[in-house]
Parts: sequence; C-alpha cells; structure tokens
Amino acid sequence: MRSLFFLTLLLTLLHPAWGRKKLPILRSGSEQLSIREGRFFYKDIWGVSSKARPDVFTANRFAGTQRIVFYSDRDSLAFVVKPGRTYDFVVLLNGTDSAFTRLSTRAGAQPSLTPKLVYTSSRHKGAGPDTLRFRLDKNFYIHLPGKVNGSDSLDFLFDTGAGAVVVTSSLLKTKVKATLDGSVTNAGADGIGQVQTSSGNKLEVGGLTWQNASFLAIDYQGFAFDAVLGWVAFENKVVEINYEKRWLIVRDAPGREAAEYARVDMKMLGGIPYVKCALTANGRQSEGWFDLDTGSDGGLLIGQQFAAAGGLTHGLQRTGSAESRGSAGAVFRQNIYVLPTFKMGPYELYQLPLAINEADPATGSPAENVGSGILKRFNWILDFRNNVAYCKPNKFLYAPVSESVAK
Repeated sequence: MRSLFFLTLLLTLLHPAWGRKKLPILRSGSEQLSIREGRFFYKDIWGVSSKARPDVFTANRFAGTQRIVFYSDRDSLAFVVKPGRTYDFVVLLNGTDSAFTRLSTRAGAQPSLTPKLVYTSSRHKGAGPDTLRFRLDKNFYIHLPGKVNGSDSLDFLFDTGAGAVVVTSSLLKTKVKATLDGSVTNAGADGIGQVQTSSGNKLEVGGLTWQNASFLAIDYQGFAFDAVLGWVAFENKVVEINYEKRWLIVRDAPGREAAEYARVDMKMLGGIPYVKCALTANGRQSEGWFDLDTGSDGGLLIGQQFAAAGGLTHGLQRTGSAESRGSAGAVFRQNIYVLPTFKMGPYELYQLPLAINEADPATGSPAENVGSGILKRFNWILDFRNNVAYCKPNKFLYAPVSESVAK
C-alpha cells in the first residue's frame, strides 16, 4: 500500500495530467520490452526510459482499430487503439523506478518501429515454396533482379548480414521514384550514423511482392549492385541457399531435404544471424559467434579482442595484408595468417586464410565474420522461424577462397 501511494503521489507531482486518473501499470524486471503491433511481433525491441516524461511510442499507421500489446519479462499490457489518440501507462521497473510511457497513434510523427516485410507470391495464393533463381559473381555474391515502385530492373544483393532493405541513394535521383520521409540510426562497420529512410514502397523480387516496404538510402561507393535485400525480407520463413543450382527457395517450414543437412547453432545478435564456429591454433580451440554474411566477399575474419583472447597470432604464418570497406566507404586493414583448423557444425576445413583486423569497429560490435569465401562451400537452410541453420558440403567444398564461379 505504501509503494502504491508513493507512485500515485509521484505521478501527481511530476506531471499533473498523470495524476488525474489511475494509469495502467506494466511491471517489469528488465528495461527491454517486446511489442506486438497488429499481427507483427517485435522481440526485445523497446528500451524503457524513466528519464523521458513521457517516453513516447508511436504506432505505425493503420485503419479502423488495432491491438497493441507490450510484453515484459513479468507482465503484459494490451490496448485496442484508434487513429489520432494517445494512451498513457506506467512501466514499473523492479517495483521502484517508474517510466511514464505514452502510446501515440497520431499522424505526423515518425513511427517507432519499421513495419515488418511480408510478401505475396504471384505463383500461388497460399503457402508453398517459392524458388528464386540467382546469379553468382566472381566473389560468390548472390544477385537477384528486382524493382522498386515499378522501376526498371535493379540488381539486388541478397545479404544475410543485413537487417534491412537498402537502396543506393544516388538511384533516387535517376532510376527509383521514392520519397525520403524519415531517418534511423544505422550501426555498421563504419560506425554509427543517421541515414535517411523511405516508407510505403512496393518491392518486387523474383515473383514476390512486398507492399508498404521501408528501405534505407545509403551512398554505396564502388559496390557492384543497386540495392540490398536483407534477411528480414524472409523473417519467419525458411530459406534454402543452393550455390550449385543457384536457387533461393523460400518455405514456411524445412522440407524433407533438411534431414540430409547438418545442424549449426545459430542466434540473432543485433538483428543479424550468427553461427557458432571454432578456430584451432597452437593446440588451442577458440569458440565464438560469427556473422553469417553472404554480403561479404571475404572468408574468415576476426577482431583484435577475439584474437588476443585465443592467442591466435602466436606461431601462425603471416602471409600478407588486405583491405575491406564498409558500406559508407571507410577502409579497414587486416593482416592475413594461415589458420590450421576451422570448424562449423561437424565440418572442419584446414589451412584457411584468416584475416585479423588491425583495429576493431568503433561501434564495439563483434567483428567476427564468416563470408562468401567459406559459405559458398556449403548449401544452406536458414530457419528464421526457429533460429536454426543447416549446412551440407557442395562441389565448392575444396575450392580456393578466391576462386571465381565455375562455368
């Protein structure tokens, strides 16, 4: 009773409007909330702020009514909302700290969450596999033809290391008609910065259509593609990448062929899929989570912190150096060593080039990355519904890391 009185008094003193009525309370032991907005669920997406008064969550546009639910580790709070309204509540953190929160459905403000990408298929109306044929370039990048808002054909890079759809910003002045109507904080290898965004677009790739799609506009410099199709285009789907047949097959659940594949531990870090790998050098094994990145033309990359923790540079043969670039053009330098053993799932590869950053990304995010130089050696099934990966060796298993695409 005493804590409830204190909360009511605090509401009245800090903001008179909060004290006029008894506000709903969401109890939480964590500052991260999950949100269901309509039929879309966002896990651990909202950071609670007790400093903002109120901390405003702005819903995406909708018609009629919509159900929005906030989930904590202890509780849930649901609202049936209408456009043009506000709904106030309190998040009570650990029973003591009060975060005054406002759910807003008013027009004009930028929504707090990017709408999830949901496609329809021109081949069928219900569930069923969709096969997209792709092109491989000399770096084993996966290229798909597509359009944005009815544009001429664009070259899309399918990038499992990207958590968004991206269009090269220079194309918005020439080939793509779209309006930049927002911005978002983008954290990449180049650092953290604001990039412009566009919402409400029509995206078409391989017979699949995404309505009301949002994309980031980034000034890619020197990259041989027009746009990036991140893994989020197939969220809650199962994607098979067959490097031999050059098929991208999208399903609602793994097919029978998954029994022929080996399971690899996978989890999401920062909205990107990571797989567990092990590196062995000097008789010592170092395990870690590596960004599963079809958008990287490299092989195996680790950061200074990972290398130091495993003593991975001691006694290894250094064979040279290399450079790579982030999406904004920043140059990163690596030293190249020969790694005795690399393990992913039950499979081991030997005497691989290992790139070690001279300096890790300023964002502090994990630098460990397994790129197309390794991924091309396997066909993959990526279950984004259950966060599980499966792989099976293919004809490129023993190909050199830098080998061009076979005819």
